[in-house]
Amino acid sequence: MLPTLLRSIPSTFSRLPFPVPHAQIIRSMSSSSIPLSLASLAPVAETDGEGKGNELKVLLDTITFASVKHATQRRKDPDSTPYINHPIGVAQLLYSAGHTDLPTLQAAILHDTVEDTDTTFDELVRVFGGEVARIVGECTDDKTLPKAARKKAQIESAPHKSAEAQRVKLADKLYNQRDLQRAAPAYWTVERIQEYHIWAKKVTDICAPASPVLARQLDELYRNGWFDRDGRRWKCHPGVPEGPGEEEGKGEK
Repeated sequence: MLPTLLRSIPSTFSRLPFPVPHAQIIRSMSSSSIPLSLASLAPVAETDGEGKGNELKVLLDTITFASVKHATQRRKDPDSTPYINHPIGVAQLLYSAGHTDLPTLQAAILHDTVEDTDTTFDELVRVFGGEVARIVGECTDDKTLPKAARKKAQIESAPHKSAEAQRVKLADKLYNQRDLQRAAPAYWTVERIQEYHIWAKKVTDICAPASPVLARQLDELYRNGWFDRDGRRWKCHPGVPEGPGEEEGKGEK
């Protein structure tokens, strides 16, 4: 059921990596096109035990919930693409890497709801259950801290995350970094873009054992990723030498 759902999202969604414009995934999304109520979503207690055939409904309910919560939000890229593209894209990266367990995919879709919307953890527990809420909680920054402190906390807390949360972190960073390659915010300087990649690597290096597939994709980006800015091409991570990754280089003389 899950493969059917993920393939049913517009075809551009399955052709990662970017630079496919996210706007092709969801061309436009206004508040008038999104359900105004989440009343149709059954609490998790009412859907437990219905078997594998229920996974499709659960995942669709999760996407609907996130779509409503992020309805008015946009990404920071020049096209101001709908924010919901991001959590769905994170879930797709996880699925493509072989991480198909439902709670992890749900947490990926919901990972920014508490941090960036009016969603509460109690609400997630009620609608989606404790396991999903736990993973989302592990992926949620403390917005009462200054930005620099939040970024430092992500590095320091990464070794203590569950494998599920580490996988969401890896997919989240990979999506964001590919987004910066595709179309960084117009007001971001070259230095700021590279600083994001440098910081992200500190997080993803810790989480890498949780997903060798995502780790290899990130390694390729750090080694050979470039972006265009100010009429020039710039290396995403200037501190990592170009060339094949460890896996590709094995056995070569």
